[in-house]
Amino acid sequence: MIHIYQKGMNQKTFLLLHGTGGDEQDLIPIAKLLDPTYHILSPRGNVLENGMNRFFKRFGMGKFDIDSVVSETKHLNDFIKKQASNYQIDLDSVVGLGFSNGANILESLIQLYPNSVKYTILLSPSFIQKDVSFNNLSQTKIFISSSARDQYTSKEDIELLVDSLRKAGANVYVFMHDFGHTITQDVILHVKKWLLEI
Repeated sequence: MIHIYQKGMNQKTFLLLHGTGGDEQDLIPIAKLLDPTYHILSPRGNVLENGMNRFFKRFGMGKFDIDSVVSETKHLNDFIKKQASNYQIDLDSVVGLGFSNGANILESLIQLYPNSVKYTILLSPSFIQKDVSFNNLSQTKIFISSSARDQYTSKEDIELLVDSLRKAGANVYVFMHDFGHTITQDVILHVKKWLLEI
C-alpha cells in the first residue's frame, strides 16, 4: 500500500486511516494535534471509486461489498505486520485512528483479527458486518465518536456496535455530538484526553 511513515519520539504509533476521497496526508494534522510525539504510519486505501480513494468497495451509499471488506481487511492486516517489521514498530503500542471509511476498515480489522490493534479510535463509523461476531477483545480499548445527525448511520446501529464490542470484552468509550459526519474540535479534545489514559 502507498503510505507515509514519520518517526516520532514516543513508543506509540498512530495508524491513520482516511475517509472516502482522502489520502495518506489527511489525518496527519489531527494526529499532530493529538500528540506530536507519536510515530505515524498512514496508508492510502487500495480502492478507487470515481477517482476517490477508499479502503474497500461499495455498491452505493451504505451498500458495502463484503467480499471487498474481507479481502482489503486482510491486506491491511498484512500491511501492518510488514511495516511493523520494516520500521521496528511495537505492535502492542499501535493506536489505530480511522475516520468514516477508515473507521469502518479499522472496525473490520478488530472484528476479523482480534487484538491486532489494541487501541482503536473510530470517528464516525458505521456497523458494517452485523452478522460477524467480535471475539476476545478483552485487551482492546476503543474510542467511538458519532452523532445522531450522521447521515451515514443511525443511533441504533452505533448502540448495537457498542453493545457488540462490549460483549466481546472491549473497553469502549463513546462520545456523542450534534454535528453530523465530521471531526469536531470537541471530538479532538475528547480523544486527546482518552489517549492520556491508555
